[in-house]
Amino acid sequence: MQSIAARSLEAYRRLVYGSRFFDYFRAATPLDVIERMHIGSRPSGRRHGEGIDALRAIPWVFAWTQSRHMLPGWFGFGSGIAAALQEHGEAVIGDMLVEWPFFRHLLDDVEAMLARTDLEIAMHYDALASDDLRSHAEIIRQEYALTVSLVLKLRGAAHLLDSDPTLPAFHQAAQSLHRSHASHASRPAAALACDGSPR
Repeated sequence: MQSIAARSLEAYRRLVYGSRFFDYFRAATPLDVIERMHIGSRPSGRRHGEGIDALRAIPWVFAWTQSRHMLPGWFGFGSGIAAALQEHGEAVIGDMLVEWPFFRHLLDDVEAMLARTDLEIAMHYDALASDDLRSHAEIIRQEYALTVSLVLKLRGAAHLLDSDPTLPAFHQAAQSLHRSHASHASRPAAALACDGSPR
């Protein structure tokens, strides 16, 4: 677990404290709107410090949730698992999953966050960032792909949430609704009736 934690922390901090990452974060999430909402008991930022260090946890998580990146819930975990697999082997990590409830629940939580992530929606938010900032988005996508692949490998599953008896149906329904909306949005305006429904 120390290998997973150390490598995950390294990957996470390398991203969020990287050059101009806060500029990307501000551009690719609705942070500016959240700051103006005054929905918490305290201001979104601390008086002392700047950038990431000055931001409180609620606007940090809320902004990533609104953009569908869900980054705080999973980023770095894939790098951590990859490092642990390389150092200790699949058998040890498999035993951890079977015998250690903490690790099993951690994997459950990360898998759920990965399933809630929608990088197709996030891509539209990423487009709000200038070209010189979008390398951060690519790093996020690479880590997401790595994390999904390793979670599925540990689960022995083909899709996220396959091991949960109730969530796949809900997730599939949500994905179906998302595809339906995308299909309607791609139709020419002339194909829609006055009430907005397809003719």
